[in-house]
Amino acid sequence: MMSACLKFFEYTGNITYYNRAWQLFNTFENSFYDGAVNSYKSSIDSPVNDNKNLYANLRLCEAYLTAFEIYSNTQLISEYNVTSEIPDFLFNQDALNITSIYSYSKTDKYYNITTGDYESFTIEYQIDTASISYIFKNPERVILNTISQQVTNSSTTFLYNITDAFEIGQGYYLQIFVNSTNFGTSHVLKQFNVISGLVASPILGLPAILYQGPILNITIPINNTRNQNVNLTVSMEGINIINDIQDIAFNTLVLTNVTFNITTTFDAAIGPQNIIFIFKENNITYLEIIKIIDIGYSFDYTNFIYQNSIVNGVSAFASLTLINFLPNATQTLNVSFYEDDVLILREETHLNEREIKTVYYDLDYLDTETHLVNVIMNISKGDTIFYSKQFNVEIIEKFEILSVSFPETILQGSAAQFILIIQNNHDVSEPFILYVNGVPVETNLNGLGAGINRIVAEVIPSINPYDFSKKSYIFEIKDSLDEPIVKYYFEVQMELSSFNLVIFYVLPVLIPICIILIYKNKEIKNKMLRR
Repeated sequence: MMSACLKFFEYTGNITYYNRAWQLFNTFENSFYDGAVNSYKSSIDSPVNDNKNLYANLRLCEAYLTAFEIYSNTQLISEYNVTSEIPDFLFNQDALNITSIYSYSKTDKYYNITTGDYESFTIEYQIDTASISYIFKNPERVILNTISQQVTNSSTTFLYNITDAFEIGQGYYLQIFVNSTNFGTSHVLKQFNVISGLVASPILGLPAILYQGPILNITIPINNTRNQNVNLTVSMEGINIINDIQDIAFNTLVLTNVTFNITTTFDAAIGPQNIIFIFKENNITYLEIIKIIDIGYSFDYTNFIYQNSIVNGVSAFASLTLINFLPNATQTLNVSFYEDDVLILREETHLNEREIKTVYYDLDYLDTETHLVNVIMNISKGDTIFYSKQFNVEIIEKFEILSVSFPETILQGSAAQFILIIQNNHDVSEPFILYVNGVPVETNLNGLGAGINRIVAEVIPSINPYDFSKKSYIFEIKDSLDEPIVKYYFEVQMELSSFNLVIFYVLPVLIPICIILIYKNKEIKNKMLRR
């Protein structure tokens, strides 16, 4: 009979059958159970003996297992009265509202003779007599409060005011347990956040690096989304900054700009530091903003300019701008340049209060043999180096030959052109003289300008029509100090020109022949006239 009552409850959800099954269970336990042999008797009046009906005991155990399965098939559904799964609650304003439904639920299948398939169906019975507990935990899962109440309806609504006892934070926990006498315990875990209603926008004017000395103005836009105005004490705190505090009224649904003048202490430690902005009403914290900012030195440098390539033997140019951030103090800085750990220049610069000064340097590098020089610039105060900059400088020759040409053969009487394309890597024009076999000659240029130059000079090796020898030439260019720039040796082969062939070789032969022929012609004519 107990199994039948349980089956009726499973397929109908009628609690009367389930209650009758519990009555039968209590009867079996109180009147039929034989503790001496740990089994159940066949009837209440059966004598105590060891001959128990095993089949009846097995069927009863089967009914107990079915009852336990029903006992365990409970569920608890709890939902907030808002759409968000993890809602935000404003402390001292909002109330947590959550509705819970505790029920027995089981899904089974039956054979549909119409479709010929097994189809699913669910039986659900909402339990309206139970005890429910609400356990509040902070984000670290520490229990804050526990509240219990009785379930007297099919659904239970729980209201709880969120006060300032809840600190502002994300991920509070609400654990809900419910149990009934004849049904198993169910529980759910919900989450919620506690906020103040003050919404901060990005801070305006806050730099990535706060240098020692200057005073900067920053603005924190704050929107009060609460339904009431609040008067708060707002403070700016940090270990290495000058703290500030002010009282500000935040009107409801109005954007309020909170401004601070931020500056470091003169002995502030260099590096990342925390700056905290705290909005409080007495001991209640409404908002806390933590920003990490790098604190820089009381001075800085910008616009560092240097020549990445220079002409061998010429001083290099370098400049930078030094900035003193201190409003009421001067500073003396040392700028040093090292070439492979060897000091090549060190100069002291004095900066007045808030002064910005551009300084210039001429650097004479020591190593002119290496094409690439490693240089380090250090900026220091006393013996402490605050900034260090490494850079490379390429050492190039003053003049670079791009191409040179002179003919290997030349016709007699013709001019041979010496063409030299040379690049002057210096930024000023350089006078020069071209020597041909030790004799200065004129060219198309008076000097080598900055950049690419094309030098052209002409020589006539020979006008002798009978000269077929090789001629040699030495071309040498010297600068204004009579120092050689380049020197070339060329040989040119003389060749017979068409003009010289006709004038000096063909005509000397043809003219005598023509004269002889003329006289012979006259002699022949005279003889013919005599006849």
